[in-house]
Amino acid sequence: RDVDGSPVAGVDVFFSETGAGAFRNGNSNAFGTTNAAGVATAEVISLPGELGTQTVRAEIFASETQCENAANVGTDPQGNNLNTTTNTGAAGVCADTSTVTFSNTPASPSATPTAGTCTTPAQVTIQDATIIATGAGRLSVDAPANSIIELEAYTRPSTTYRVVRRAEINAAGDDAQFTITPPANTRLRARVVGCAFGDSKVMNVRTALSIFATRTGVKTYRFSGDSLPARPGGLIVSLYRVTASGSQVLTAQTRASATTGDWVINRTFTGTGRFGFVVRTGQDLQNAPGASNVRPTQIY
Repeated sequence: RDVDGSPVAGVDVFFSETGAGAFRNGNSNAFGTTNAAGVATAEVISLPGELGTQTVRAEIFASETQCENAANVGTDPQGNNLNTTTNTGAAGVCADTSTVTFSNTPASPSATPTAGTCTTPAQVTIQDATIIATGAGRLSVDAPANSIIELEAYTRPSTTYRVVRRAEINAAGDDAQFTITPPANTRLRARVVGCAFGDSKVMNVRTALSIFATRTGVKTYRFSGDSLPARPGGLIVSLYRVTASGSQVLTAQTRASATTGDWVINRTFTGTGRFGFVVRTGQDLQNAPGASNVRPTQIY
């Protein structure tokens, strides 16, 4: 809600979870967008045999809502004048947590492999080897007909596998198809229940980057945007100027917020003209290299 208590539609909400269970997509992260009532949802499920408490965190970003602004400062994105005396509340809340307790969860269905089903291990094939964070990737699992398979995965920085999907291969032996939305590089493996795992495969996830430019003075500009997912210590974000020949020249660097992923660069130029600007991040253990769209900007 905005400072007047009215619902705000179209705000992106980032959900994360720890503990028992997972989101319906099988991951520890999910995204939602608020509807006309200001509500965004994410569904959680218990995995086979799991008991315990799950903590779910919902987070919105200050760049979209000014939730971190102090009360009575400026104008919010919905047009409310925060300088008026009627808005005397505290600064907005950017994040909150809730808990879910899973109890009396049925045990994982038993499945005894039939003769020959363990001869050839289940194999994972990744159709989208590299995706952008917040995007979806496709994969399939090949296993013998009529077998029950488990798909396990871990997403960096974790290195602990857990079951994220289960499926039954039909009588025709068609591959099981899955779509996943990991926020960071993810390793996957599969097996027929009761058999050994096949080879693991990696789905690389590029950092999602946005870029905006605002003129703040003569040849002086404020570049800003988001980098997702945010990470401890903050991610190094590099601003490049795109030349007429298409090459990219490093212009400035900054470190994104460790909690929100927001980044800001203030830059004063010596010349004038129309240029393209792009922000990039390097590769690390958690994510593949990322790049924003090119932002055309008139420098004057």
